Amino acid sequence: MLRRVLWLLPTLFLVSLAAFQFLAWTLPTPVQRYRGELPRSAPLPVFVNLHPDNARELALRLMRRVSEGSDQRAAEQLAKLGGAALPHILPRFDQLSPTERGRVALALKPLAVRMGVATHLELGDPDAASLFWTRFWQDRELDFRPIVVRRLVKRLTERSLTLRRDDVIQLDTYALPELVQALGRVRDRADVERVRRLGLLLAHITQKDWHLGADPSVSDARRLVAIWQDWWLSEGPNYVALDGISKAIATVTQTRYGAWLRGLPSGFAARGGTPALARSLPHATLLTLLLVASGAFGGYLLGAAAAVVGVARQGRTSRLLGVTAFLGLLVPCLVPTLKAGGKGGLFAAALLMIAFGYGAAYLYQRAATLSRRGAPWWPQRTATAASMLAVLRESAGAAVGLLAGSLPALFVAATVLETAFDLPGLGQSTVHAVRLGDAEWLMVCALVSAAITALLQTLSDSLAAALGYRPSVGANPLALENMR
Repeated sequence: MLRRVLWLLPTLFLVSLAAFQFLAWTLPTPVQRYRGELPRSAPLPVFVNLHPDNARELALRLMRRVSEGSDQRAAEQLAKLGGAALPHILPRFDQLSPTERGRVALALKPLAVRMGVATHLELGDPDAASLFWTRFWQDRELDFRPIVVRRLVKRLTERSLTLRRDDVIQLDTYALPELVQALGRVRDRADVERVRRLGLLLAHITQKDWHLGADPSVSDARRLVAIWQDWWLSEGPNYVALDGISKAIATVTQTRYGAWLRGLPSGFAARGGTPALARSLPHATLLTLLLVASGAFGGYLLGAAAAVVGVARQGRTSRLLGVTAFLGLLVPCLVPTLKAGGKGGLFAAALLMIAFGYGAAYLYQRAATLSRRGAPWWPQRTATAASMLAVLRESAGAAVGLLAGSLPALFVAATVLETAFDLPGLGQSTVHAVRLGDAEWLMVCALVSAAITALLQTLSDSLAAALGYRPSVGANPLALENMR
């Protein structure tokens, strides 16, 4: 048992790799989530990115295109990249010809206005713009360092002052990594006020209308933080320079698999637009677990007991129980043909899950009980309730061992019932996710299912061992031998 527990995390990792590769083969390639943003490597590789995006390469590439004077779109993108590009292009101004330098300087005019360091009139011609940016870098070069930005943002989170706010604005997008990180977690009103201040700065720098309104609540602040974190997860690599170890790490993090892993802590709050990622996730999980538990425990207990009774009492009783078990197995096939729905859907779905679990457990338990018939402990007299319990204890290993392995079948049955009865559970959400190509949700379902299956398998094996069963050497794993 300890070995299985220790292998749980490596198993989940391998399952996640296999499931993600399968989804990459079967689902459409995702497009850039936010339109109108800076260009990204599209499509992202699945597991390894040998050419990760970063601010330095993007800034130099845009500078070359702007200096050639034939790409207006590049000029707009360079201004959008903003302060994150300045440490990489301003030191290289001397390498450009006067004409090329003037084109790049004019392309940065919207940035200067956004930073509040110049006006359109001051940068009216190429020579004036070139001179301005040259002097700006001579005066402010030391401000474009991570330690300076970190100190400015920390002071701003503690107390809002106009001067401190202006200092951060004049760093523009170079301050985005620290600003997004400073959003942190929202617990009380003090955190809401911090998010309000930082949200206004982020909205100004990125030119987005994402900020808190008047008298925001804690939930409003959490939702805003989730939106900014999701945007940064998608678009942040373009605003960060990579060097050494950070570039090596980016070969893994700037992939579809890496983006999925990094997005797990933030949950699905920022992606609530799809039916699969519904806001009522706890309610959906509880509903599906209720249906699965009905089949796994109620159905299996009933099926195992009925199988023992059927073997002990041959004749019409056995045939009737066998037909009932067969019909129970057909539940996932028969329900979609019915006009289900309406009131009482959850109760009806739970009863049908019990019927399905009953059918699966009955067949295995019947085979196990028949194989033990004639054993020394088999009751020789008329079957009583006590003797039936004794037989069940001696032969229940097959049904107990089947419990974990049948979990995927139970989840499929629950999915069919949720869809038929229009129940907002995980199964119905998964159906929507398949239709929409929502890889994030499907990956979570795959990992949760694998984890529950592994834990349930460990639990069932422990229960079988506690009841005195162990697998027979060289025999069918379902045929459990009495340890006594």
